[in-house]
Amino acid sequence: MKDFVGINGHTFQFKPELYGNVAGQARDYHPLTWDLHGKPNEPATFPYSRHKIQKGKRVNWEEVYTSWKDAGFQIDACITFGWHYKEGFFEDMPAEMEAYGEQFARFFGPSGKLNLVQAMEIGNEPPNDGITIEDYVPAFVAMAKGIRKGDPEMKILTCTVASDKTDQWEFPIESLNEHKDLYDVINMHSYAFVEGWPTMKRSYPEDPDTDYLKKVDRMIEWRSKNAPDKEIWVTEFGYDAPSVEMLEATRKKGMEKFIPQTELQQAQWNLRTFLALAKRPVSRAYVYYYDDKDGPPSFHANSGLTRNSVPKMAYYAQEQFYQLLKEHRFDHIVTENEDSYVYAFTKTDGSDPIWIAWHPGGTGQEREINLKCPTKPEKVLAMVTTDENPQSKSFSYDEGQLKVTIDESPCYIVF
Repeated sequence: MKDFVGINGHTFQFKPELYGNVAGQARDYHPLTWDLHGKPNEPATFPYSRHKIQKGKRVNWEEVYTSWKDAGFQIDACITFGWHYKEGFFEDMPAEMEAYGEQFARFFGPSGKLNLVQAMEIGNEPPNDGITIEDYVPAFVAMAKGIRKGDPEMKILTCTVASDKTDQWEFPIESLNEHKDLYDVINMHSYAFVEGWPTMKRSYPEDPDTDYLKKVDRMIEWRSKNAPDKEIWVTEFGYDAPSVEMLEATRKKGMEKFIPQTELQQAQWNLRTFLALAKRPVSRAYVYYYDDKDGPPSFHANSGLTRNSVPKMAYYAQEQFYQLLKEHRFDHIVTENEDSYVYAFTKTDGSDPIWIAWHPGGTGQEREINLKCPTKPEKVLAMVTTDENPQSKSFSYDEGQLKVTIDESPCYIVF
């Protein structure tokens, strides 16, 4: 799972030493405009940004990404260009995008002496910045060609895409049908909406009323038929959980009716999303976000695993999840019904099985379940939400049958 579990960070603001215990993959929002600031027709000045954005100084990307690597992360750099694209930032867009892609890949890529960045995304959510498909496709082609020249081992991701119906954040994957040779990974974002604006209400991962996992399944089907050699990564998913104090704070205009989640729901539903994606042919999943500043409830403003760098419930839950499973992989479904989901994980040689069990609901319910087990479990651990040691759950085992009470927090049946 260390090759699967990821987290979204942001440049020099991300503290890799704090988050190295919760994920093995890290995604950075890397602004192209910081590197080409004011002079897009001139080479970037790697390892430094051209823009003096870090307290009046240029960012040393080599130091930033080395610190991430030293904390155990593999790095996916999402190259953002956003609204600058449509405001005349480039003088000769194709040439400048290609040159930048080549230079970045050559300097930071896996074949170079630094070997800091293993993947590059060409854009994040371009439609949200007003970029059209007609603008995006030539930019993608230009940068991808440059990346291929700079380091053929660098994996190239699309911006966020969908296989069929799209929203305001994504393009249809078929817009790149003529350029399949220029990408290695299909990139998706998914959020469990049951309502749009103004509530932006989200639900638990297994809720059949959401398109949360269904859109991933449709992309898997599309990929199997049209691009079977491509990986699928879900580079954003998550839930907003403000502090109790902030629930009563004055909200931003437009967010008055926004419905956030509790900290416990955030912890539960993040883990259950990782589990839902791990059983599918999805290669990586990145939770959004690493930190928040505890502002009033607002979309994406309360999604951090930490709050002002202090761990929330979701941090402790993911830390336990990752530490237990980082050497494991999904093996098989034990059971999956309206009362209980139980998934089996093992090491690559099939040893040290851990089963993860939970009730797939969103209203705080419990279920007593009976499972046929090959041997008596060593222990059953409850999901943690603090820095205290995990609590052992009581269970009984008789003649190959395990009886245990589960709830909506994944628990770990360790054999």
